[in-house]
Amino acid sequence: PVADPLERVRQVRTMRLLSNGELWVGTHADGLHRRAADGRWLAQDPQLRGEMITSLFEDRERNVWVGTQGGLHRFALAPMGTIDSDPALPSRLLSSVAAAPDGRIWVASYGRGIVEIAPDGRSRALSSDCGSVVMGLLFQAPQSLWIASEQGLCERRDDGREIRHEDMQAMALAPALAGGFWVQGERSVERWQEGRRQSILAIEPRVPLQLLDQGPDGLWLASDRGLTRIDA
Repeated sequence: PVADPLERVRQVRTMRLLSNGELWVGTHADGLHRRAADGRWLAQDPQLRGEMITSLFEDRERNVWVGTQGGLHRFALAPMGTIDSDPALPSRLLSSVAAAPDGRIWVASYGRGIVEIAPDGRSRALSSDCGSVVMGLLFQAPQSLWIASEQGLCERRDDGREIRHEDMQAMALAPALAGGFWVQGERSVERWQEGRRQSILAIEPRVPLQLLDQGPDGLWLASDRGLTRIDA
């Protein structure tokens, strides 16, 4: 256990609440911080200290994928302590990771689009009407991969069709505990469900980086302004 680091960690880029109750917080230049389910902050992994953490994702096998400025790393939740790099990447600067129940994984980058990695390890590049600068990915069962980018919000179906829904600058995506998902732009936070916008909340202009829905504890926004909570 270590002292609460949030007084000195200002530039939060991404965060993820994991199945074991830990909150993982990725920063712009101070690596990865982990908060245990009981509220204690755990010691940093020395291999990621000082790194820019760009994305966090937990898959169904309870591996945690950590995107950094230097590549993609895989943590096994039980036991912790091993990091592997994966060379099958579109770029060294990654922005988001998503997965489907059948084992497919999608990895997005700043500037080189999306790569789909099949369960057998084969990879292929995907093109999108939302461009190559992809900020966020989110898979919504049964068949939709949602893509957030500077050029808009797109929905890619399993049959290869893609629907462009929004011309807003979509910068972050997160599952909504009440159903559907959240989209954050520079001036708004929206909740989408069944392919439609359900609600919209105007916010002060900011550069959005990450969203986290914690239900009764509200919606957390990470941005260039720091960490903000919107009450439930």
